[in-house]
Amino acid sequence: MTIIRFSLVLVILGMGAVSSVAQKFGHLNLGNAVALMPETKAADAELAAYQTQLIAKGEEMAKKFQESYNKYLEDARTGNFPPFSCRVQTGIVTALHEAQQPFGGTAMLTRSMVRNAQARAAEMLDEAGIVVTPDERDSIEVATFGLDNLEREGLELITYVNTD
Repeated sequence: MTIIRFSLVLVILGMGAVSSVAQKFGHLNLGNAVALMPETKAADAELAAYQTQLIAKGEEMAKKFQESYNKYLEDARTGNFPPFSCRVQTGIVTALHEAQQPFGGTAMLTRSMVRNAQARAAEMLDEAGIVVTPDERDSIEVATFGLDNLEREGLELITYVNTD
C-alpha cells in the first residue's frame, strides 16, 4: 500500500512538473498594439494634415498649369503670338512640359537617353552571355511609364526570337 501511495505521489508530482514546463503560446497583433500608441495617433494626424497641404498645393499647381496651357492653346489657335524665334517657342513648350512633370506628365526622353539605355541593356545582355546584333541593339524599346527616373523605374525591352 505504501508503494502504491508513493507511486501515486510520484505520478502526481511528475504531472505537475511536466505541465509547468509545457510550452505556452500567445499571440500579439503588433499592428493593433502600435495603433493604440499615442505617438501613432499623433503621426497619423500629422500625415493627414500634410496630405491636405499637398492636395491643396497640387490643385493650385494644376489650376495654374491649366490656365497657362489654355492661354497657350488659345494664342496658337488665334495666331496672337508676338514675333519670336524658334528658340523662344521651344522655351515655352519646355516650360509647359516642366510644369506638367509634378502631375505625372510625360517624362520626355531625349534620343541620347534612349541610346544610353539601349547600350546599358545590351551590355547587361552581353554580360549574361546573350548575343545581340547591332540591329537588335538599336531596336531595344525604352519606356519610362511617365515617370522621371529611367534607370530606376524604366524599362528596356528587347523582343528576342530564336529560330533555331
